[in-house]
Amino acid sequence: MSYEINTLTADCYEGTTCLINKFGITNEKQLENIEADYLMISTIQAAHGITDNLIKIFSRYIYKI
Repeated sequence: MSYEINTLTADCYEGTTCLINKFGITNEKQLENIEADYLMISTIQAAHGITDNLIKIFSRYIYKI
């Protein structure tokens, strides 16, 4: 997932276009992989009735039109 970011105004790590994140990852591709893994784990948990993480993901990335 690529983003168009103005690194002068966005909350990015210095010298990168990678948004500051709770993992401390400054490599965009590595961050995408971590996010994909987190989504997969959350989806598996939701299949077992634990939906908290999946709800957080959807509320953050999916907006009502």
